[in-house]
Amino acid sequence: MSKINILKINICNTRFEKLLKEIEDSIHNNLKISILYLNAYGVNLTRNNIQLVTSLNSADIVHIDGIGIWLALKFLFKVRIPRFNWTDYAYKFLSICERNQWTIFFLGSTDKTLEKARNNLFSQFPNLILAGTMNGYSDLSDSKVIDKINKVSPQILWVGLGTPKQEIWIQKNKDKLNCRVIQSVGDVFSLFARERIRGPVYLRKLGFEWLFRLTQNPGRFWRRYLLGIPKFIFLVLCEKIKLILRIKSSKISQ
Repeated sequence: MSKINILKINICNTRFEKLLKEIEDSIHNNLKISILYLNAYGVNLTRNNIQLVTSLNSADIVHIDGIGIWLALKFLFKVRIPRFNWTDYAYKFLSICERNQWTIFFLGSTDKTLEKARNNLFSQFPNLILAGTMNGYSDLSDSKVIDKINKVSPQILWVGLGTPKQEIWIQKNKDKLNCRVIQSVGDVFSLFARERIRGPVYLRKLGFEWLFRLTQNPGRFWRRYLLGIPKFIFLVLCEKIKLILRIKSSKISQ
């Protein structure tokens, strides 16, 4: 799988079908892989969090999430890669898990949210094998968390702790886990629990679902979007200037 380095992070050029093939191969061949996502918010956090940078670049696969990174890649390198948002495929992936009888474990969110998510998912996927759940407010440094997951040895572990916590936790504990696929999923459990709703399809296609989320929960998201988006644009512009200067310097030296 080809990779592109953007703002010091290696991004995989992938789409859902290719990612699914990697997951299938990992499970069938008993190989362990970690899958993380990167969006504009994550890039902003990497500026002051070297541990997050290390965690992202230690992952086997980092895929883009949302329109920000997609536009940045197009602007910086004139690279056209598929727009990708894992949330768009979450239900489809669970239907594949049900069909293939892949076992999955949820780590993150609250017990209440996880219980609602479980009930809603079982009504839609009655044969889904949910090996277990654990809230994200436990002491995640405690070996009991690893022990609980390893006791059921799920083929897939979904970690929804939010960035940067989930990425750092996965990188730190990957080698201790008896799982084939360890994947960061953000707040997807609240979506399954129907505690939040997706933006209208037309907004998603335009890349403005963030605006819907902002209007739904301004107290939580105003910093991330109203301050974060200008910061991300500034970082991308600075990177573009560096690239132009590098090209000019290379031509002069020739």
